[in-house]
Amino acid sequence: MEAPVECVTVTQTGNLAVAGCGDGVLSVIDLTVQQQRCQMQHENGVTSVVTHPLAEHLIFSTSADKTLRLWDARTGGAVTVLRGHKEMLHHVCLDAQRQRFVTCADDGMLLFNMTND
Repeated sequence: MEAPVECVTVTQTGNLAVAGCGDGVLSVIDLTVQQQRCQMQHENGVTSVVTHPLAEHLIFSTSADKTLRLWDARTGGAVTVLRGHKEMLHHVCLDAQRQRFVTCADDGMLLFNMTND
């Protein structure tokens, strides 16, 4: 990681750490072997990162590129890119039932459902 680390999280099992950097890079570190597992890329700096508590390979990240991305740490690929904010995103959090998540940005908050309901 060459750019400054802006945010970091560790999965509930303690097996993975995910660092988000100012250059848009997300690095997934396998803590059991202390090696980088994969790297993913936003178009601008990463502002927050959260792992799904029941599926630690799923990583949510927000960015100054105005997107929320859901990544799969097993493949290093983006599962989906969500747009809706017109300004830089600052944070994402999951609700207690793990069915919805909320983002906050310079232009307010948005609620997303993880189900088709």
